[in-house]
Amino acid sequence: MKVVSLYVDQRPEGDQSLDRAREFGFEIYPTIAEALRCGGDALDVDGVLIIGEHGEYPSNEKGQKLYPRYEFFKECVDVFEADGRSVPVYNDKHLSYS
Repeated sequence: MKVVSLYVDQRPEGDQSLDRAREFGFEIYPTIAEALRCGGDALDVDGVLIIGEHGEYPSNEKGQKLYPRYEFFKECVDVFEADGRSVPVYNDKHLSYS
């Protein structure tokens, strides 16, 4: 897998996204749509990996963090629909092996 673009929702102290972007030569974009289009006018990636595990987000009545996985997915779908093509979407749970 080669990372070609990145969207970062939150950058807490100690975040390494800028360092990794410099090290591996990819761009960080301010929106999911721009990241999926690599700053251009049309979808320009071969796949999407959504990682929704870290950050400060609200909790529900059971104390579960409400990570924005669905919202991120919907933003990807909006790009797919607007650009007339789609690519595979994976989430961080696909990386689990337990």
